[in-house]
Amino acid sequence: MPASPDSHTPAAHVHQDHVFVGQWPVDVQEPETRVRWRTEAEVAETPGLREDSRLHMLR
Repeated sequence: MPASPDSHTPAAHVHQDHVFVGQWPVDVQEPETRVRWRTEAEVAETPGLREDSRLHMLR
């Protein structure tokens, strides 16, 4: 995905997304990270989101 300059990279650049798939027979512990699905309104209103992340989510 083409990306505008942001707080990490001062020039236009490309973001590459990676998708990983895994299978597990049973849960062994709580997940270290959680996926959160948000509506556009929730993205716009959620405090603490980095502005460059917010811009990518709303594209």
